Amino acid sequence: MRRLSAFVLHATAAGIMAWGWFSLLDNSTMRELMTTQKGGYFLYLTNQGLIIAWSSMSVGLFCDVFPSVAVARHVKRALLMVSLSLEFVISTIYWSLLLFLPHLILPPTPPSQPTRGAAPEFLSLPLPIDLALHASPLFTLLIDFFVFESKFSKTYVHKAAPAVIMVFSVWYASFVEYSATSNRSFPYPFLTHTPFAIRVLIYATTAGIALGCFRTLNALHA
Repeated sequence: MRRLSAFVLHATAAGIMAWGWFSLLDNSTMRELMTTQKGGYFLYLTNQGLIIAWSSMSVGLFCDVFPSVAVARHVKRALLMVSLSLEFVISTIYWSLLLFLPHLILPPTPPSQPTRGAAPEFLSLPLPIDLALHASPLFTLLIDFFVFESKFSKTYVHKAAPAVIMVFSVWYASFVEYSATSNRSFPYPFLTHTPFAIRVLIYATTAGIALGCFRTLNALHA
């Protein structure tokens, strides 16, 4: 029964994330915004986090069907470690800014597109797609971790997680900084409107928050 429940969670989560991704690709406004920039879809941390979270659920699905494959189990644990850290940061920052300071997270509506009224408008996704991209990954990962997974060992907490988060943070920061030299802007307005020194501080702080969230979640696990 436990394995069946895990199978249902992993299949449902992977399906929702896949639907959100393909719906994003089908959204002409967002497609134009992302494909016309150097770095494309992978310029956005949301998309990178979504792919890792989807991979975690998909490998988990494989483990549900073939539980004796030890390598897949280790891969699943590694992906879960990374995706938990990423998605907690992504969801927290995204929804906080969206609710209180949307101009810092949403790109402005291009002049070529009509606006309603005199108030400035921003490009946003339909709510179902938004939830699939920015809420379902964290929600399902938390259920997966606390219900079906065991607590991470000290090796993961004190060695693997810091190393992986540091490498990923350096990679992403370098990628968006390099892409910005061609795009003349960053994927998120709060980065575009800040000087380099502040952006470095944002990258470092975000990495620290990701590690802190992972360790906190692991400590809360029974």
